[in-house]
Amino acid sequence: MAHPSTDGDYVFVNDGTTTIWWRQDQPSEIHMTVNDPDFHHPNTGPGLHVVFSSVVDSANYHPANFNRCARVLKKHGKAHPPEVAEGERRLDRRGWRKVQKKDGQAA
Repeated sequence: MAHPSTDGDYVFVNDGTTTIWWRQDQPSEIHMTVNDPDFHHPNTGPGLHVVFSSVVDSANYHPANFNRCARVLKKHGKAHPPEVAEGERRLDRRGWRKVQKKDGQAA
């Protein structure tokens, strides 16, 4: 169950091991971090940081997860962006450009 932080604009999930937040200076991105030692990486330390973007050109584009997180932030009274239209995530189906194959030919 999610619950809001008492001293910031973020929401805790999974007994506090997962945090979701959004910042107005990065309006197209919602961040989610997992503070669990099972996600340890020797070069970066414990945890996992994932960004869900609403920008079609972004490698982090995931409008469905962006909207899910925005709804959780809103539900708990935290700063949140408006929900976005849920477009196709596959690069070759996004409609904004053709994906290039390794040989330089259009896919």
